[in-house]
Amino acid sequence: QGALVRPTECTPAIPILQTLLGEENRSAQADALAILRAIGDADPGAIAPLADDIVPYLSSNIISVRREASKCISEIADECPEDAVDAVPALAAIIEDEANSLSYAVYALSRISREYPEAVKPVAEPLGEVILDDSLSDTVRLNATAGLGRVVGEHPSIAVEIVDDVTTLFSAENPQLQNNAIALIGDVS
Repeated sequence: QGALVRPTECTPAIPILQTLLGEENRSAQADALAILRAIGDADPGAIAPLADDIVPYLSSNIISVRREASKCISEIADECPEDAVDAVPALAAIIEDEANSLSYAVYALSRISREYPEAVKPVAEPLGEVILDDSLSDTVRLNATAGLGRVVGEHPSIAVEIVDDVTTLFSAENPQLQNNAIALIGDVS
């Protein structure tokens, strides 16, 4: 409870939370991840050293655990992308599974791509599918276009196959989504 009210005061508990992640008690794992996420909201750098401990929970079959782990990794990726790079395959699996934590996975990949576009390159196809899925929120699609755009900036040929589909976004209602689509096509050309 204290982590939600005063998360920065809970940083001394991080080693204990790390121990709880290793426990077999799923409730303790979910609680530990929720507290780490609250701490990460205030200070992502404080939980960044635990990224390797959090990544396995991205593939949990327990929705709340996967969601909390995804939120933690997205917080880490925002400020410390170097600590989140190893999460890329698990984040890609979340997108491919269309899991309820997809928005956090896309955001994390977008943030990782700022400094490590090469690491996000294997996820180009799923990000392209997110961009074209108009059932998703504009925010999720914007994060996907930003992440894919950075990868395409380094490897333009990987988006050649989706050019025709991306051009349909030129008439999107969201002007930022239009601009991202135009920039993406510009990088490909």
